Amino acid sequence: MNLKNLRYFATLAEELHFGRAAARHNITQSPLSVGIRQLEDELGFRLFERDSKHVALTATGQAFLRVAQELLNHSERAVQFGNALAKGRAGHLDIGFTSAMVFRGLGDIISNFENACPDVDFSLHETSSQEQKRLVRAGRLDVAFITVSDASDTRPNQGFGNMLVCQERFIACLPISHKLARARSVDLAALSDERFIMFARAASPGHYDQFISMCAAAGFHPNIGLEVRQFLTAAALAGNGLGVSVVPESIGRSCMPGVAFVPLKKSPIQPSAYLIWDVNRTTPGLVAFVDTVKGFLAATSAAPTMHERDRRS
Repeated sequence: MNLKNLRYFATLAEELHFGRAAARHNITQSPLSVGIRQLEDELGFRLFERDSKHVALTATGQAFLRVAQELLNHSERAVQFGNALAKGRAGHLDIGFTSAMVFRGLGDIISNFENACPDVDFSLHETSSQEQKRLVRAGRLDVAFITVSDASDTRPNQGFGNMLVCQERFIACLPISHKLARARSVDLAALSDERFIMFARAASPGHYDQFISMCAAAGFHPNIGLEVRQFLTAAALAGNGLGVSVVPESIGRSCMPGVAFVPLKKSPIQPSAYLIWDVNRTTPGLVAFVDTVKGFLAATSAAPTMHERDRRS
């Protein structure tokens, strides 16, 4: 079925006047009349009752108008989708993330992306950074938010494109009943006698080694009583009075019950999360997603860190 003739029909059904309908298509009345006759011949029934002074839809023409409008709308959406696909703004993305990314702006990023690229379907997959890297290499994730301690192999010579997403300080995670829970800040050395809840080294060697180095610089070796695989788990266990922990400041936004998040003295701002993708793959929608993350970071770059807000309050 000729879409041009369908458009002629829909326009004439609105105008009920051959001259005005032809003018809307920048044509003369003759090709409009030919198009309408061709459509009627194809359908096998008359769409209009017409004479030299009068044009009106037939009953079947009125019923067919709804079908024609649906077909034209589908056609327009198909063209828009094709254009979006060609520009990398349509398709499907599998997006990996760690739980900490929930408190680093993931929700806003996804919302911005949905608004900018409504034709890109996506799925979110929560898993560890190590697993995300494996899945990106295997082509099962298109893009992933990983922790910086696992970002040593995100360099281009490893096949990854990467973007720094978050920089933050570490903070102390204490039971609300802890004697230092109401302190404005705490020295890590003041926690030297505590039982620590920390990442298992097998799950995140970078975080584990980083924490041991921090404790060594503070003059002690930590007593690690519980090992976990998620910062949120560490915070929840601290809230249950099972020990203390050191977590990125973004985890403080979790509002975990029973927990006090206290800034650590002399804790420098350092990278904590990257966005990575396979530079050797071309995935529709990927460029648009990376651009969305860039836009989000640019819009929020002037916002103070949690530590800075604490010092101002």
